[in-house]
Amino acid sequence: MAWVDEVSPFGTPIADRAGVSPTEVLIGQTVGLTGPVGAVAREVVLGTQALLQSVNDAGGIHGRRLCLLTLDDAHEPSRIVHNLHHLARVDTVFALANLTGVVNCPVGAPLMEVWSTPCVGWMVGAPADSRQLVWQVLTAHARRSVHPPVQAWQLWLSYQVAMRRLGALRLSAASLEAYLHARLLSDAMRLCGPDLCRSRLVAVVRGLAESVACGLPVGTSARAQPQVLSHKGPGASEL
Repeated sequence: MAWVDEVSPFGTPIADRAGVSPTEVLIGQTVGLTGPVGAVAREVVLGTQALLQSVNDAGGIHGRRLCLLTLDDAHEPSRIVHNLHHLARVDTVFALANLTGVVNCPVGAPLMEVWSTPCVGWMVGAPADSRQLVWQVLTAHARRSVHPPVQAWQLWLSYQVAMRRLGALRLSAASLEAYLHARLLSDAMRLCGPDLCRSRLVAVVRGLAESVACGLPVGTSARAQPQVLSHKGPGASEL
């Protein structure tokens, strides 16, 4: 696949359109698939994959398929630095989704600002096993949905359908949160229009996040301090 690397037909800076080809958009992710948070990290990957697959099955974003590149950082700061450098400078992903880990998020945030790579979904700790919290998260994302407006129960249903289509055997709070973050990213990309560029993506995501007055903000880019929907807990458990 030939990524845009010389002249952008849309008149935007090349770095602003990194990871975008005429047919695909590359999304990056680094999570601790091995190590102490492996179980939760695998749920995060599943949730992200479920949303991206459902978007692609519906025709993608402005005719482009979303491709996910996931690297394992084992929940170690040195490895996340290596992975983020690879994703931002070698693979030149368009954006990052669901940066995970109380150790890794503070390390990744300043790097993403230096490399001007947006990140949607900062997940620190595991979501609490609480039906009330789950409903709050669903409601927050429903209120962010502007194209078209949806209800919390519709998001819950779409999450279940997407996970089962992916072949997932269980539903978890971590995969739900990752799914909703990835949905926020995909919605923002739609609102950017065909001229996908990073600076516009950051502005759109910030607008969607700030439009919600429910006390459940979402990390929008490295230019802002990482914010989370998660509550710290012992691990992702069955909903």
